[in-house]
Amino acid sequence: MVNDNIAIERLRSCTHLKAEERVAHFLLEIYERFSFNEMVRSKLLYFPVTQEVVGELLGITNVHVSRCMTTLEQKKLIRKVGIQSNCLSLSC
Repeated sequence: MVNDNIAIERLRSCTHLKAEERVAHFLLEIYERFSFNEMVRSKLLYFPVTQEVVGELLGITNVHVSRCMTTLEQKKLIRKVGIQSNCLSLSC
């Protein structure tokens, strides 16, 4: 039942959400999975995945992922920490 709900939510995300919402949903899903497995401390997430990979997973270009991440950062929903660390601080 839980796996069915996750699959349905992923399909809904890909078909009904705008790109910015898909990126935000993806980041929150990753964060929640890491939190559940006690792999994160506080709201800082080490995220060593390229924007190209995120784009391929979500069906959008890496350029659009970059724009979405910038928009999320401007809205203060995420904060990039460091240049090479690929850490995200989620404001949820």
